[in-house]
Amino acid sequence: MSFASLVVARSRAALMRPASALLRGRVLSRRLSLPTHTVVGLPSLSPTMENGTIAVWKVDEGGSFAAGDVIAEIETDKATVDFEAQDDGVLAKVLVAAGTEVKVGDPIMVVVEEAGDVASFKDFEAERPVAASAPVAAPAPVAAPAPAAVPVAAAPPPPAPAAPAGSRLVASPLARKLAADLGYDLAAISGTGPNGRVVASDVAAYTPAAVAPPQAVAATGAGFVDFPVSPQSASIAARLAYSMQTAPHYYLTIELGLGSALALLDRLNAKLGDDDRISVTDLFIKASASATKAVPAVNASWLENGVVRAYERFDVNLVVGADAGLVAPAILDVQRLGLKDIADATKKALADDASPEAYACGTFTVVNLGAFGVSSAAPIVSTPQACALALGTIDTKLVPSSDPEKKFDAVPVLTATLSADHRVVDGAVGAAWLAALKDLIESPDSILL
Repeated sequence: MSFASLVVARSRAALMRPASALLRGRVLSRRLSLPTHTVVGLPSLSPTMENGTIAVWKVDEGGSFAAGDVIAEIETDKATVDFEAQDDGVLAKVLVAAGTEVKVGDPIMVVVEEAGDVASFKDFEAERPVAASAPVAAPAPVAAPAPAAVPVAAAPPPPAPAAPAGSRLVASPLARKLAADLGYDLAAISGTGPNGRVVASDVAAYTPAAVAPPQAVAATGAGFVDFPVSPQSASIAARLAYSMQTAPHYYLTIELGLGSALALLDRLNAKLGDDDRISVTDLFIKASASATKAVPAVNASWLENGVVRAYERFDVNLVVGADAGLVAPAILDVQRLGLKDIADATKKALADDASPEAYACGTFTVVNLGAFGVSSAAPIVSTPQACALALGTIDTKLVPSSDPEKKFDAVPVLTATLSADHRVVDGAVGAAWLAALKDLIESPDSILL
């Protein structure tokens, strides 16, 4: 259930009732060539519902069901609803394939009372749409189940290619809404859902091809000026707004001693030119990747269907300010890079002529606000990622000295805050990751191993 979390609810709409009570869009047909059967139309599951998508069929053709069984899951623009049976029956024919969007009242299946009648409906086709079902009471939301333990990281399955021109596009209602809000062309997005279906997490992770931005034209009025932002900034803004609405955030803060880390950087940079220097940010990007080796659960995403996807590769989006707003270039496969490689990749990603791949969606975000004098920050997690790390300014702190000749030592410290999506990373996992980061920063020689 993704970059976008859907509300899972249950509808008690009846699928089977005695013949005298077959109402609300059910048609009881007694053709000479067919046994008694019921053509079931898509019900209206809310007062404003006009269309719905069959997310998945829970019962196969020829399968029997009992009262209370879920026949199918139906997606609306606001929820995924279980369509349940109140009486026993047999699903004789599926008229609408999973992933298909249909109008309220259109036929979706044929139901019979006896399994022996199923064969008669092998070539059945509905003659006309069934009248729209009467709206049922809005289902009460139920709590989403807690995510299962993150599995051992596995390579994510390859997404289906984007839909070719002229073909029918299959996407969830939430994905369509998010794409419209972001201004994305759904046809250009590869789907990872069933049968290549585009889901909300696909839209959130999508990075449009770089195009030359239009010339910014400011609009002035009485006491104000309106000006457009860059496409990258608009995309980041929409993604963060979506994340705050759907992902349950929490924040963990830790103080890190930087004495050993700064000494290491001084030794390394003494051998490099001024244009090749390794920054504190570069060191933290590498340390984050190393900490993720110890606690891989942070390198994951929450999917729409309530599944946690763990990634093998650690890709970092580095959020920085630009003239036209925020940009978040990606440093890819950080765990395989050395500190100098990361420094070079960072400079290349921030260059004016950076390729579109430079703005890919990573699996983790780092934000360094220390240059602005900010002591700490709590960043928004960028969906579909699960974590973001914010770095504050480097301060000097007095601590008791181990030297008997001195009372105190002045040591450099930095405050780091981890923001996390609680659906993917719980508090204990987040704390373990920060502890691993602290060990690496305060004993940085291990980062080089």
